[in-house]
Amino acid sequence: MRCADLLSGQAEIGAVIMNSRQDADGAKPDQASPLGVRVFISYAHDDAAHEELVRQFWLFLRQNGIDARVDLPASERRQDWAQWMTQQVRDADRVLIVASPQYRRRAEGDAGPDEGRGVQWEARLIRDRFYADQEIGLQSIVPVILPGCSVDDIPLWLSPAATTHYRVSAYSVKGADKLLRLLTVQPLESVPPLGTVPVLPPRNSGADRRMGRRRRFGLISAGIAAMMIAVSATVLALSYSAHKGNPRKLSSSHPIPTILATGSFWRVLPNPKYLPTAVAFSPDGNTLAVGGSSSKGINGSTYVWNLATSKIVTTIADKGNDEVNSVAFSADGTRLAVCNGSGGTYLWSLVTGKMIAHLVDPAFLNLALAVSVKLSKDGRFLAVSDLNSTYLWSLTSYKIIDSQAFPGSFPTTVQSMALSPDGRTVAVSDSDGGIYLWKRPNHQIVTLAVPGTSGANGNGTNEVAFTPDGTTLIAGEADGSINLWNISTGKMTASFANPGAQGIAAIAIASNGGVL
Repeated sequence: MRCADLLSGQAEIGAVIMNSRQDADGAKPDQASPLGVRVFISYAHDDAAHEELVRQFWLFLRQNGIDARVDLPASERRQDWAQWMTQQVRDADRVLIVASPQYRRRAEGDAGPDEGRGVQWEARLIRDRFYADQEIGLQSIVPVILPGCSVDDIPLWLSPAATTHYRVSAYSVKGADKLLRLLTVQPLESVPPLGTVPVLPPRNSGADRRMGRRRRFGLISAGIAAMMIAVSATVLALSYSAHKGNPRKLSSSHPIPTILATGSFWRVLPNPKYLPTAVAFSPDGNTLAVGGSSSKGINGSTYVWNLATSKIVTTIADKGNDEVNSVAFSADGTRLAVCNGSGGTYLWSLVTGKMIAHLVDPAFLNLALAVSVKLSKDGRFLAVSDLNSTYLWSLTSYKIIDSQAFPGSFPTTVQSMALSPDGRTVAVSDSDGGIYLWKRPNHQIVTLAVPGTSGANGNGTNEVAFTPDGTTLIAGEADGSINLWNISTGKMTASFANPGAQGIAAIAIASNGGVL
């Protein structure tokens, strides 16, 4: 009978420290899995039959791994209901509104002041949430039609004709398939990656002669994968054979800030006005985000490039007027996370061009820098590392759901962070060359590289990144070398020394593993 995630997100979002005390409904806040979703069921007590219908719905969700909350167990003890409802609204990731005649009547303000006070209180909070941020409200407030109920009973301010609602035909996985897929982030349909655009030369173009010249110059054939690594203000390109796996050098450093190596040509993307400090490919590999700063390390911006046209499609000015330290795309490519040197992480919609959320580092008062940001592949959370810790933020409630302190000690600090494709392992590197794995959810720490030993000269590890299959960690060192680590064995499997290069500043890997 209550609601969800409404009060958070109107102002800057601070840290939420979870504790082990019991909620008023008897559940501990930390009992749910860090990857689980907490929902609050808001409904009206139309009659005993409807109440039992909602109760069975609540039990069904919990049986299927959804941390569903409802007022029934809370009513077993004395409550301050206004406070209880506010807490449920605040702490839920999503609110499920159960449509019924009495819910609509009370939520639309047609009931008297003594009738259904709970629904009227909840509806006020929900309306306020929609009014404050319609984009977040649309995703976090979910109308549900239970068996025997009607779409006509959804309140008008939830736009029943214009927005999606979720019908549960039976309390089974098949009967609630659409809703379960939404809550567990398991879509039925997903956008496949774009294939390669065919080269269609005009008539009498001499294409065969040009292809012969390409082969003679040793450019990469379609069967070979290419890798790009941004090195400070220059770029160093390496490739490896998809069949033999033996790395070979393609070219030395190039003086242009960002270069893309493809199967048949080099493409140069000049970074306007700014020095590049962070790069990230979109999941489909068709877009590249490049973050940077001015020569003074301030007034950072992020440029989003369409790689097919070599055109900038979006420009994002850093809200903190500081250097951009890291950028990361969401799994569907519609959102971009940007973190800066002021401890702030900003989530942007690439569809609307508007900022969705501002996540403030809990150590902001200690002048901690947000050094790296990554989004989980399932879209449930993002990971942010500052100089001392890594925090996981829910992408529905925008609250911290887990954290791990950096295992090193001052003055050694975190340099980079990477998130494995399955979201269960976080890798961090430090300024003394140490590389550590945080294996979730049991907080096991594994040391890959002992501080002072990583890199050809024992320098710091500037950047780490997982391969798309999660089996290998790539480490870019301060001396310009690149090391590959096997995650299962914890052993280094390859090392490429580039003594003439500058330190590795950023690494990005396309989702197909073909471009780095």
